Amino acid sequence: MKKSKLIVSCLAALTLACTVVPCSTHVYANTTTQKPTVISNSEESIMPLSDDIRYVYKITEDGKKYKRLYNYSKGMWIGDWIRVN
Repeated sequence: MKKSKLIVSCLAALTLACTVVPCSTHVYANTTTQKPTVISNSEESIMPLSDDIRYVYKITEDGKKYKRLYNYSKGMWIGDWIRVN
């Protein structure tokens, strides 16, 4: 009688422990391994995420200064010339 109570108690404790403690093999079941990628430091492999837009300035023959936005990424002008004092 004592032996059967001990066995039942151990089985109940084991069942409880298995349901409460997470299984480590289940966590890694759906993961995939990837090869490490090698990134070179050359500028050819770097792709900017935003356009490179800067002002271009010019001074006319009569001494007036103008500026205009230029998109260096797309190679096109943005807007019109604006006079700068």
